[in-house]
Amino acid sequence: MNVKHISNHHKITKSLTNWDKVRKMTEAKIIHAARSDRDAQPLSKKQLKYFKRVNPIRQVEIKLIRHKLGLSQEEFAHYFGVSQRTIQEWEQHRRIPTATARNFLKVIESEPTIVQKILRSGT
Repeated sequence: MNVKHISNHHKITKSLTNWDKVRKMTEAKIIHAARSDRDAQPLSKKQLKYFKRVNPIRQVEIKLIRHKLGLSQEEFAHYFGVSQRTIQEWEQHRRIPTATARNFLKVIESEPTIVQKILRSGT
């Protein structure tokens, strides 16, 4: 699957978050603000019981994923928010992606268009 055709949107949107204000907030104020968002309420213990443990992908071949998408290292890094140096290190097996990165790479491999759409939206 080639994702280049939808990825020509290079405009970076500015965050609406006032990070200076967030950094000055206490933990209690952050929790209060988070709980006041009716669209993002914390899950109850009962709701959490339905979640299943995620087993991280043990190994991922970043170069194969990148080639499958028809992207250069530079394009892949730009489209998915990873530094080009990191892509090089992973591909040359000088560094191993973290479990979270491996999971993210698997999602990119499965649904690159959706990942790009979400990352471009900034939300």
